[in-house]
Amino acid sequence: AILSTSLYVVTIALAAFDTPAIIGLSARIFTFSTWVRLQTSPDASSPNYGLTAAGSMIMIVVAVGISIWYMRVVSRSHKYAVVRGQNYRPKPVELGRWWILGWSFLGFKLLLTFIMPVTILVWASLIPFLEPPSMAALQKVSLDNYRSIPWDAFWVAARHTLILVVTVPTLTIIFGVAVSWIVTRSRMRVAWAFDLLAFLPHAIPNIIFAVGAIIIALFWVPDFIPFYGTIYILIVVYVITRISFATRIYNSSLLQIHRELDEAGNVFGLNTVLVIWHILRPLMAPVLLYTWVWMALLVYRELTIAVLLTTPNNITVPVYIFGLFQNNFAMAAAASVVLMLGILPLVLLYFAVGRRRLDLVR
Repeated sequence: AILSTSLYVVTIALAAFDTPAIIGLSARIFTFSTWVRLQTSPDASSPNYGLTAAGSMIMIVVAVGISIWYMRVVSRSHKYAVVRGQNYRPKPVELGRWWILGWSFLGFKLLLTFIMPVTILVWASLIPFLEPPSMAALQKVSLDNYRSIPWDAFWVAARHTLILVVTVPTLTIIFGVAVSWIVTRSRMRVAWAFDLLAFLPHAIPNIIFAVGAIIIALFWVPDFIPFYGTIYILIVVYVITRISFATRIYNSSLLQIHRELDEAGNVFGLNTVLVIWHILRPLMAPVLLYTWVWMALLVYRELTIAVLLTTPNNITVPVYIFGLFQNNFAMAAAASVVLMLGILPLVLLYFAVGRRRLDLVR
């Protein structure tokens, strides 16, 4: 689990675009993804797609190397099996006197990653122009930015986002479990190829993936098939780019469940699908719920892919807010607060249902 998470974070560092673009470009600090963006959309010259393709091949080679290393570990998966058929009862570990350090760490992380950003965002949404908090600024606080949001267009974008939030995680779980079962359970000699294909989309920067999807939609897909400029192109690209996360998590979970539980189900006449549904699914329920919620959150906030693939017919909330940001920062902040409030029920669902299912599995 630690290895798969580490490799996943490495590829995030290689492929990240949003944060490096916002923070780094103004200081002329480039990462690979921002460099690719500059090559495809230069200010004073033609796009250099050949150089972009060559750089993308480097990313693919790196991803192949990382995947081969990971598969060598998976091939020794029997060493990591801890969930067996005989008296499996996980036990929590008491922190003892270290609980102060643990809660201090969590509080500091909460302060930096949630309290401070949300406070500034709410403040920016309540004043006409961004300025530091002061008594004079408090006199300007109002809800005018919320009233000024073009709500008709916002609800259209919200409907498209809701479709993506429900559809993409569900499809990703189905395909992810199938791929992970082949990688960790089947005896196919080419099982590593399935894991490699599932992992590669994560190593390719989303901006390159989006450009490739546009080219395919415009020149390869027949005109009578409604694909470009529809919600379907977003669903397909989102599922492909998110399946690597699902397979990393499911691989780790399946490796901890011994094959003897599968064999016991086969003895009672269950086929592979029924074994997955009746035996593996209850054991993996917390993991399945966690990945569904996490991917829903990623889809809910996705901008890099959406900003290139959306049109007025399939615009999403992040792209809508990005458009507001380019014209009115205060209004964009107000819309961002609404966006944040919209995701709260999903987070509460995770804590309410996820923890209950975890207790049931224990």
